[in-house]
Amino acid sequence: MKKFDIKKMTDLHKLAISYLAAIVIFQIVFFMENTINVIKTVSVLFWVLVLPGLGITYLWKMGFLERFALSVAVSAALMGIASYYFGLAGISATTSSVVLPVIFMAAGCLIVFRDRIIRLKIGKKKE
Repeated sequence: MKKFDIKKMTDLHKLAISYLAAIVIFQIVFFMENTINVIKTVSVLFWVLVLPGLGITYLWKMGFLERFALSVAVSAALMGIASYYFGLAGISATTSSVVLPVIFMAAGCLIVFRDRIIRLKIGKKKE
């Protein structure tokens, strides 16, 4: 039997575990609610408050828990400021609630995979 080592888990696994833990905690707190409603609520909270800032926090060297906690604050700040400017540009809040997380998650993916992207560009120049 393999020994479980939390240090060998990737951040994706830890994020999935935190998502499931949030579902369980929300179901316990809101025990009168339907499970589907709890899953929808947790999914929206992760979509708006965790995922947009998680990739951006890879700019700093820190552990997963610190990155997770900081991503909530970063996401709230970025989403608030960007939603304000989207509103000034005439884009509705329903549209910006879908578009903005995607934009910030794409920026986060570019930050997370920047080393691989740079290696791909260098590899193409050598050929």
